[in-house]
Amino acid sequence: KTADDVSWQETLAQRPHEIAQAGSFREALYRRLSGTIDSVFTQLLAFVDRNSNLSLFGDHIGRDSDDVHVLNRELWLSLFCDASVCSVRIESGGLKRFDVVNDARAAPFVARFPFSFVFSQVVESTRKQAEKLQQDKLLDSVNRLISLNNPALDKLQLSAHQLENFLHDFVHIRGIPSALSIDSRLRIYRHLICKSLGRDFQSISEIHVGLWTIETTLQPIF
Repeated sequence: KTADDVSWQETLAQRPHEIAQAGSFREALYRRLSGTIDSVFTQLLAFVDRNSNLSLFGDHIGRDSDDVHVLNRELWLSLFCDASVCSVRIESGGLKRFDVVNDARAAPFVARFPFSFVFSQVVESTRKQAEKLQQDKLLDSVNRLISLNNPALDKLQLSAHQLENFLHDFVHIRGIPSALSIDSRLRIYRHLICKSLGRDFQSISEIHVGLWTIETTLQPIF
């Protein structure tokens, strides 16, 4: 043990004012530990509930059947337990205020796909590098980068219903703000993305790449 290797208990022992305020060293230890746990839990909760993501685990959305709801809840749990998906950078320094973020470019929305904001960020982060590798095979380049850097997304097998849910979140997060209803915007995005691919999209990366290829087409529409 080096001189610089000091535990948080020893650090607290060198702060008589904090101990005096607590009434005893034991109470000071409890307050410090309790405050740390509260802070970590608050930050984790703020991350998990981004875009009202937490409601996907607890609520039964009326439009989904019981079987679909169970599958979505299982997907939520599997992603939550995956460290490459649910990875939170914890800030130290006691209790602070942590805002719950909503990624919508316009009005806040309620997510339909678990942790969609994570996957959206992952795919978008590959764009510049993928375009440098193979412009004529952009999707292949994106999938190759994802397989190397994010195995959770690479191995994700999604149903058509789950992909539609991701498209909903994707349009809110990445789509062009518009006065059109979300249903109308979803129909437009779905049609143009599928047209650019020449078929229905079958993965999250295809939704993103499909949008990249039609960005100039979308501008005059919205």
